[in-house]
Amino acid sequence: MFPPSLEREKRFDFCGCPSVKSREARGLVRTRDRLVAECLSMGARAHGGNPNKIHAGPLSPGCRLCAEGKWSCLFMGRFCRRGCFFCLQSQREKKAALREKPTGFRPRSAEEYREFVRRAGYRGVAFSGGEPLWFFDELIEYVTALRKGAGPRLAIWVYTSGDFMTERRLRELKSAGVDELRFNIAARNYSLTALSRAAKHFENVTVEIPAIPEDTTRLLALLPRLRSAGVKYLNLHQLTASAHNSDALARRGYRIHKNGEGYPAVGPVVESELAALRLLREGLASGPPLPIHYCSARYKELFQARAHRQRLAEYFTGETAALRRASKVTSAGYLRRRVPDDGRRTVPSKVCYLDFRSPADSGNEHGVFSRGRIVKEVPLKSAGERRLFEKFFLSAVADESVVGAILAENKKDSGVARFLRRFENLEYLPVSLDRYC
Repeated sequence: MFPPSLEREKRFDFCGCPSVKSREARGLVRTRDRLVAECLSMGARAHGGNPNKIHAGPLSPGCRLCAEGKWSCLFMGRFCRRGCFFCLQSQREKKAALREKPTGFRPRSAEEYREFVRRAGYRGVAFSGGEPLWFFDELIEYVTALRKGAGPRLAIWVYTSGDFMTERRLRELKSAGVDELRFNIAARNYSLTALSRAAKHFENVTVEIPAIPEDTTRLLALLPRLRSAGVKYLNLHQLTASAHNSDALARRGYRIHKNGEGYPAVGPVVESELAALRLLREGLASGPPLPIHYCSARYKELFQARAHRQRLAEYFTGETAALRRASKVTSAGYLRRRVPDDGRRTVPSKVCYLDFRSPADSGNEHGVFSRGRIVKEVPLKSAGERRLFEKFFLSAVADESVVGAILAENKKDSGVARFLRRFENLEYLPVSLDRYC
């Protein structure tokens, strides 16, 4: 499998959702690895050789773009009337509140978002929520603007439960330029009514749902009906705990794994991953009537996020000749700046870095390309921290192997550990960006 991530450890409060103990976790990881191996031996494929994302049959066009970091997802707002136990957020707010993932950019207009997509070089756009069809007028406005600007080369898809969907709205979505609809049928007790209606208008209809352990047998029996209803792809993803849904997950007896042992530190539900892999194995044994794809929380948190970082780092290093000469994108997608080869090796009193993860959290919700949104500064408070910074990031262009070697040499050094907690996962630039941005 893959070595533990060197990304900064994230801390979450999952309320009442219990976590798996380390000893049991090792056994569960072995079970997971065995299921993956069985699926691969039966004809499934690991995308890019990565067993955290496996599929039987082809991936949908949107999933391929997602894995390459070439898509943007615009969340229209939180409102949804389904009240699913597994939803990560509250669904009560009815007002549109647009926010882009992965940057956190909040566009003020469809034209501004279209320009963002163009400049970032994205080849696909997804619309999600909440329920995007609740915000139907805004959805049509944004889809129309994107299609007008990018033409047919941009893939556009919409996630929906099927609520608020009528024949008229399906025709409008198709006319505006939507290529694909993705249905969460688990939100409607696995009803196929809405997606059957959509299949009359759209060539690409996908079912994308969380793998719910107690529904595995039901879903397996439903596979032939999905195909006959016009579904082209089935996407399964891993249930994940949040502060909003953790109590509901705990009531069902689910457990999470917070750290290490092959799982990311984002509260993935262990039973959900095992259920998805068992469903894929059983589908392969009987000959799946449609392509089945499982995307784990680990893949989304580590590898999908890395692809997004690489895409955005390439965008910023391409902005000016100075940045292109001075920068390097690491294998994990982080942007490092080399010290200019002019004989000077002065360690700065503060670190400037690019925060591609959620610039909207800085308090300035608009203008994603402005320096104030992107550039953050962290002071180096002591001579010791400045020495560590020089060792990590000036003496070499630190990639994962360099950081790992230093960690191995200094694993008992609390000063190194404190330094890493402050600076790991940042996009390092050892001098101010003023001269470049």
